[in-house]
Amino acid sequence: MLLKKTTKQEILSISHYNILNGGEGRLNDILKVIKGINPDICGLLEAVKWQNKSGRFRKIANNLGYKFVHLAVANSKYNIAVFSKLPIGVKVIKKGIRHVALEATVKSGPFKRLSIFFIHLSPASEDARLLEIKELLKHAQKLSQAVIMGDLNSLSCRDPYNRRKILKAFQKNSVTKYGTRKLRFDVIKKLNSAGFKDAMFYLKRSFAASTPTPSNKDVSHSASVRIDYAFLSKNILKYLKEAKVFKNRAADKASDHYPMYIKLIKNERGS
Repeated sequence: MLLKKTTKQEILSISHYNILNGGEGRLNDILKVIKGINPDICGLLEAVKWQNKSGRFRKIANNLGYKFVHLAVANSKYNIAVFSKLPIGVKVIKKGIRHVALEATVKSGPFKRLSIFFIHLSPASEDARLLEIKELLKHAQKLSQAVIMGDLNSLSCRDPYNRRKILKAFQKNSVTKYGTRKLRFDVIKKLNSAGFKDAMFYLKRSFAASTPTPSNKDVSHSASVRIDYAFLSKNILKYLKEAKVFKNRAADKASDHYPMYIKLIKNERGS
């Protein structure tokens, strides 16, 4: 008698979300957004003052189904938190980083040893961000499986911008962080040349701006752009099945950014 082999799908979903200044006054909407995505691992950027309310946020995370909660206290006020349903190891990277980077490494399951680097790059200039991403790559390029996710505050030359139009919009509001006389794309080019692939571009997803949202009040987000990304090392690209900027009514109100998420799927053969 021949035994029929079955295929089991192992799924890992990961998201990051810039919640704007700690999410104060918007926490209910932020939680609705997280529930809507329901990622296995969720990085939260701009977790301002969360170190003063660690018990509260641990309880919130537990109520959402996240057993593992970590906070990387930043060089600035812009901390990064991570909620995870899976056991993870955490490293905090501060050297050469304006705010902080948090490395979360999966400790069990089919994606064991996968490291996710959550980062929020400097809003100052492309030159400052380029130094930061070079520093982060020193860590990420040592690993066989890595994802770099976060608010990179940088533009991709592959996105279909009317460059003259958005440059004028930025100049009108004295926004110089994307370039002065012309738009700059150095950070994303550096990630590409280092062997990391933009999840949205790799899956040929349509352009989706990650900022601004309807509730935005920041003039630096005066044009619709994509500055939130997920970049994957080459040897895990085969598992990438979804990449999306997540939008719903709660996300319209919860922050000035929309969250980004990816889904990895491994098909494991059994008997």
